[in-house]
Amino acid sequence: MDKPRGMGFLKPTPRLIVFAVLSTLITLRSDWPSVIVALVIGLGLLIAGGKYPRPGLLACLSAFALTFVGHAVTAAEPTATFLIFKLSPDSVLKGLRLGLRLAAMILPAIAFIAVTPLPELLEAFRGLRIPAAAEMYLTIVLRYVDILWYDIEISMKAMAVRGVNWEGGFREKIPAFRRLMLPLIFRILDHVDGQSLAIDNRGGVLASREAQPLAEDAPALVMRDVHVLYGGRGAAVAEHAVSALDLTIAQGEAAVLLGRIGAGKTTTLLLCTGLIPKSLGRMRGDVTLFGHNTKEASLSQMGRLARIVFPSAVQGLVGLSVRDELAFSLRTSPEEPAAYPELMADALRLVGLDESFLDRQTLNLSGGEMQRVALASAIVARPRLLALDDVTVQLDPVGKREVVAALQTMLEGRMTTVMTDPHVELLAQAGDRFIALEAGRIVGDGAALDGAALERASLRVPQMWRLGRALGRALPVRLEEALPLLRDAVQTPPDFAVSPGPEGEPGIRATGLTYQYENGPVAVRGVDVAFWPGEFVTILGSNGSGKTTMALALAGALEPTAGGVTIDGEPFTPARHRGQIGYVFQEPVNQIVTMKVRDELAFGPQQLGWDEAAVAGAVARELARFDLDPEAVPLSLSPAAARKLAIAATLTMQPRLIILDEPTNNLDEAEVSALMAHLRALRAGGTAVVLITHDVEVACDHADRVIVMSRGEILADGPTRTIMAERVLLRQSDVVVPPVVEASLALWPERLPALTVAELAPAFAPVEA
Repeated sequence: MDKPRGMGFLKPTPRLIVFAVLSTLITLRSDWPSVIVALVIGLGLLIAGGKYPRPGLLACLSAFALTFVGHAVTAAEPTATFLIFKLSPDSVLKGLRLGLRLAAMILPAIAFIAVTPLPELLEAFRGLRIPAAAEMYLTIVLRYVDILWYDIEISMKAMAVRGVNWEGGFREKIPAFRRLMLPLIFRILDHVDGQSLAIDNRGGVLASREAQPLAEDAPALVMRDVHVLYGGRGAAVAEHAVSALDLTIAQGEAAVLLGRIGAGKTTTLLLCTGLIPKSLGRMRGDVTLFGHNTKEASLSQMGRLARIVFPSAVQGLVGLSVRDELAFSLRTSPEEPAAYPELMADALRLVGLDESFLDRQTLNLSGGEMQRVALASAIVARPRLLALDDVTVQLDPVGKREVVAALQTMLEGRMTTVMTDPHVELLAQAGDRFIALEAGRIVGDGAALDGAALERASLRVPQMWRLGRALGRALPVRLEEALPLLRDAVQTPPDFAVSPGPEGEPGIRATGLTYQYENGPVAVRGVDVAFWPGEFVTILGSNGSGKTTMALALAGALEPTAGGVTIDGEPFTPARHRGQIGYVFQEPVNQIVTMKVRDELAFGPQQLGWDEAAVAGAVARELARFDLDPEAVPLSLSPAAARKLAIAATLTMQPRLIILDEPTNNLDEAEVSALMAHLRALRAGGTAVVLITHDVEVACDHADRVIVMSRGEILADGPTRTIMAERVLLRQSDVVVPPVVEASLALWPERLPALTVAELAPAFAPVEA
């Protein structure tokens, strides 16, 4: 952390007051002595602060130049003319004086902003005792500013890995920025919509602690003949997200929604919280929440009764810092402010975090850390009903278990939960009722999970169930319960060998790779890693272990603090090696830079200077491979389609190495299988494939090699079967092996483990038909 300098020596509120007073005084006088004194003070504050934000200085210089020219060339009594411009000594001096005065007014603002992060700016206004509503609106504005810079930074990284040479001149940068503006605006608008929904989820801007009577014997949720329609009023009935929905959930129940993407699960969760129709969509029918009709209750009442946690934590959070986020959620709590610190600490502990996170900025957290904070933000308000929409997809395996443990703790306190998640083993532990949806209608409702229902919902059937199916016997989903049955059925212990590694020199190598974020932690520490053509590699590790940062540095989106990357022995340079290392972002929308699928696919090859025929061929190839509509608008695609587009747009550049960050998020099991088939085909063509993933089962099914990271370092790098046997090392990185591997190691601890159900099944005697 940098030491405070200049105005940074002052506390936030006195700093704001000094800035406001100084700026006001500068505006009062415009004579030469006052202008010179003000200019000296402004420059002095800027130099004392030691930070020189380029955008602010360019704005200051532009303001000076425009003011100077505007007055200098419009003399009332000119002594010289040039084309249409009229000059005189007086007009030049006036333009110089007024230009310098304007610069002197801007410089203190630059000096103030340079040493005042957004959270401190909010703290400064709080010190002025502004009204609660004004503080809320200021928080929203600052959050939008924070997201704007976040989007710009992400977009520049995305464009760097898509072939834009930011080290080049204006001729390369200006067209890239021009093409980015329109999609960036749409993304900002999408963020605004997401933030508005998140605010309403917490009771709205003007939320209060208003209490409402609750009928203790009323069901938690009742839906009667509910239809929901998104879009315009002319939309057809076929476009209803849910139709004729009848559902009753008792208080204290843990209901799980099952269904394919588009089945209506998220819409049902939004109905559970009153956000439909209060914040989005149109609804016919009635929904009552603990006896309150959601059409009639206020947002503040709904925010106290129910909360939803969204799958995208970036849009689901509204506070600049974790402390602000939790405090925002507590506005509807009946608890007194004096109890807030303890409530915040308890909520963070429930999701596996500690109080050191309270002062962290939310947008500086890893994806998994953001998701934990989003869950803590919902928990801290102690709602009567909690709706969870695929909240574990960004969490590491230990994080998933901690979330389930937190849910079970809350259920003991009679909190009602309605959730959807792709991780069936977790659903089996957290749920006591399973509701299947298809095309917006309920098609099943029972107290137990079964493999057929999971397959209809395109969810992954648990490994123990699949193993039991192969053996002709029923096995419990939990390995602890299945293991005694497996011991009794052992017939032939498996014997596996490790395949030899790749031969020859690696095409891509990183040596001593280190990256430290500005004013932040060292995210990657002295990493040495290499990749060979045609490899399939997975990178495992807990949230915040440095996986994504290492990948961005490999792909050229981040400039390493130390060390570097070589391709065929040559140091990586954007000008020479653009497009050779591809990277697909965890959130696909982050890398979209055009407004049409065809243009998105063409963007990378065009940056690389390919001719029109080559670009057209690459676009046609990927359109066919991923079955994409060339005229579709990328920002309007479903999450699964957007992910396919992001991968396809990277592959059009024909990279030698493609890195995919959590590519199975938002995909159902059928889509995961299709994606893996595409990646195997790439590998057969000589492209090295690297997956950053928390899905260890995918790693065991497909990877030749596994890299395990922890705290910015590589703990292990080797053949998948060998690494999966290192249980102690994997625990250090919060990596949990799949049940098949765990069973194999438990039964034969001295042998290398089976990695898949197909490998383990032959070890047991099948049941005779």
